[in-house]
Amino acid sequence: MEGILSIFVLIVFTIVLTEIINEKFFKISSSIALLLVSFCISVLLVILSKFNIITDEFFIIQQLQRLHLDKLLLEGTLCFMIFAGASKMQFPKFINNFKTISAMSIIATVLNAIIYSALFYFASIILNLGIDPTTCVLLGCIISPTDPISATTILNKLGLPKGISSVIEGESLFNDGIGVALFVFIENIITNGKSPNFAWIVGKNIFGAVLVGLISSYILFRLIKYTKNPNMHILISLLNVSFCYLVCEDFGFSGVISAVVSGIYFSYQNKKCERWKKVVDPSNLYTDFWNIIDELLNKSLFVLIGLSAFLIPISPKIIWIIPIAIIVNFISRYLSVKVTGTIIGKSDIPNNYTIKSFTKLMTICAMRGGISLAMAFTTINLIGENDYTTVLNVTIITILFTTIINGLLIPVIYKQIQEDAKKKSLIIKNNF
Repeated sequence: MEGILSIFVLIVFTIVLTEIINEKFFKISSSIALLLVSFCISVLLVILSKFNIITDEFFIIQQLQRLHLDKLLLEGTLCFMIFAGASKMQFPKFINNFKTISAMSIIATVLNAIIYSALFYFASIILNLGIDPTTCVLLGCIISPTDPISATTILNKLGLPKGISSVIEGESLFNDGIGVALFVFIENIITNGKSPNFAWIVGKNIFGAVLVGLISSYILFRLIKYTKNPNMHILISLLNVSFCYLVCEDFGFSGVISAVVSGIYFSYQNKKCERWKKVVDPSNLYTDFWNIIDELLNKSLFVLIGLSAFLIPISPKIIWIIPIAIIVNFISRYLSVKVTGTIIGKSDIPNNYTIKSFTKLMTICAMRGGISLAMAFTTINLIGENDYTTVLNVTIITILFTTIINGLLIPVIYKQIQEDAKKKSLIIKNNF
């Protein structure tokens, strides 16, 4: 208990101190600031340990080593983070852009995984890094899912149109499930030595999760109508998302997608009975609770990701891994979005964005987060020690680069897209 409390104190202290300093002086995205500060703390711990100023017996190090981030995320906090994020999605916008969201979640994610795996393997051959092809395929599955939190937070401050915002959020929420399904597919091949039916695994993951999410949400939301106590509404929503996630994980469905479905369903039903909710919950406790949960868990996750860098061994190939991880990630994401955007067609891209602008925005907004790191940690029993170190190094580099560098570039790229659109509109207007 003392260990858990000490980690909690460290996380909250880092969040509070970083947020106050950032708000006062730097005014950058909260997620970027938290990741930078926690990573700097991690680097400082590495330097201090190298000079034997602190040892492995140092209390904080011991507690961080005991904290299994993959289990904490996949078996603890992920479902609540996903539910909170999905609850904010506007259902009408989601339905209007369902075709685009589906294409980006499935086609772009699968393409990204394939292109990434191939490019990373070719790069390892050219540079004679000796990375096993299986490791490259696993990396493709791990890196392909995107994280919605950072990008949408930054873009919403810039006044991003709701249509394109719903696509970014929707893709990020659903492609986590697709990425996990791809990972499970490859994991089955490695452990069983034979190729299972990919369509069956993906279909079971998606449709099973949707079914569980809808049935559970339908039944449990009806209970809300029987009580006027807003605290009970919160408890019912907690019960719903945790129950859905647990059932899906036991039956081999995607717990992530079930949490997304639950969040969207509760959001839709709450909107339908908005007048009644205002009467029984005038202080808006339900919404405030989930906003606080969303903020606390996401900020804690960024701190943990930064601190976990200290626990990851550094590969002797790190000098090559860093540029390969950055370049391959960018190329694979760009190509997968470009192909998917072409398949979708300009007519189904929201807010009259061109395929070029859509590709540019979706590429720069593709940040990676906790789900990628959690999957990376689970490869320990699938590949050799050297390749496991490579996977962890690539994953943490990608998360750091996409969150910090992409996060800082998003406002620049978005403004550039807006200026290009204005120029194009002005040219068309002058021609007429």
